[in-house]
Amino acid sequence: MNIADAYDFIIKLTANNNREWFNAHKAEYEQAKTAHEEFISLLITKIALFDEDIKGVNVKECTFRIYRDTRFSPDKTPYKNHLGAYIAAQGGRNSERAGYYVHLSPDENFVSGGVYCPQPAILKALRNAIYNNVEEYLALVNRKDYKQYFTEFFSDSLKTLPRGYPKDFEHADLLKCRHYSPAAPLPNDMWRMPDCMDEIVKRLNVLHPYNKFMNFTIDECLLHIAERN
Repeated sequence: MNIADAYDFIIKLTANNNREWFNAHKAEYEQAKTAHEEFISLLITKIALFDEDIKGVNVKECTFRIYRDTRFSPDKTPYKNHLGAYIAAQGGRNSERAGYYVHLSPDENFVSGGVYCPQPAILKALRNAIYNNVEEYLALVNRKDYKQYFTEFFSDSLKTLPRGYPKDFEHADLLKCRHYSPAAPLPNDMWRMPDCMDEIVKRLNVLHPYNKFMNFTIDECLLHIAERN
């Protein structure tokens, strides 16, 4: 199996999201899981060529389980309809640092990065960093290659400016974000393209300077938290 076969399995699972079908196709799922992990493992190696922080990241720490937690959800379908991996130093999917996310599903495929759902102390530090270095931040997101690929942004913005910032700040919307996560949509047939890996690496390489900006602040913040504890 390769990543295209894993994609085909997710399409079938989405159309048959129940335990009976999944159990009857468990061997096929295991093959798809292995193919996905092999793809992500190779991707980690390629990212590490331009982002040294990613060297040695464990693929098992980066990939997400297929099983949904349905305890508090009205949606009781037992399995996710996608494969996901968050590649980041210091814990993979559980890392506090900005990293690289890859999302494979029947009809919503993308890569993203930055930080999603940061803890309050980190979110506050990132807002301060952007406020104090707004020209540097704007230069990152206005680069031609960045704007070519990263056309979406996960922010879940507040309605009002957080306390402590001047109301007349020209770029106030940047400080209202709850997340700082740029995303680059992928065509649904990306996983069947012979240059799939190269295209994904190209996009994530473009994202590296953004993550570097985020991680400078995140690392300082985590150090301060550790010193207080």
